[in-house]
Amino acid sequence: MQSGIEGGIEGGIESCIESGILMRLGVLIPAAGYSRRFMGDKRLASVGGEPMLAATLARVQRALAAFPASVMRVVIRARDPLVEHLLAQRGVARVHAPPWPVGIGASIAAGSEALLRADPGLDVIVVVPADLPYMRPDSLSALLRQSRRGAITVPAYLGEPGEVVAVGAEFFADLRSLSVRHGVKKLLRSHGAGVRYQPVEDSTLIRSIDSPADLQAATEPDPAGRNCEVPRRDRHAALAVREE
Repeated sequence: MQSGIEGGIEGGIESCIESGILMRLGVLIPAAGYSRRFMGDKRLASVGGEPMLAATLARVQRALAAFPASVMRVVIRARDPLVEHLLAQRGVARVHAPPWPVGIGASIAAGSEALLRADPGLDVIVVVPADLPYMRPDSLSALLRQSRRGAITVPAYLGEPGEVVAVGAEFFADLRSLSVRHGVKKLLRSHGAGVRYQPVEDSTLIRSIDSPADLQAATEPDPAGRNCEVPRRDRHAALAVREE
């Protein structure tokens, strides 16, 4: 029989993990793609006067304030001096994607390996696309608190899945062995029973910037998220973590 003290300790630990205090969290931002649909390097496109990648990073860092035991890596191209400089200015560690083969799966696998070298005891690795510059930090933080070692957690807004994917430790082997052109979507297909769709109250975790028109149409959401409408094209797109 479990003593009252032991039960209280275990309950306290579980509470701390759920609140993020003890969760060992790795954040992976794939940013090695070539933005073909954007017709330019969208990582450096201006969003509110700063590069899009910098805007996304700032929001992720604000969300991670609730997770002191966290580590972050950004995957960039094999030769990427401008973005490397941008990351160095902000004290963000980078990982170079392999020069060959090139693809989203190769980038995620390389980034996952780097995160696990930095902290082999990670509970969750969350993959955050680099093109979510209007993401609300509180929405991301709330999603991360719902992530678990034994699940793949995906945000869902009005029933539509988002592109941020939190992969629990039980699935790390799959994450590290992704094939070149298959991203996290492959894990969702392979481990359907382990996927948890977590409802979120705004669309900022699914509203990526894929084209100049997306960037022009995007507006900073208000605190209540009332003007976060997602174009129908995005709502009905297949869930994927893109690296374009």
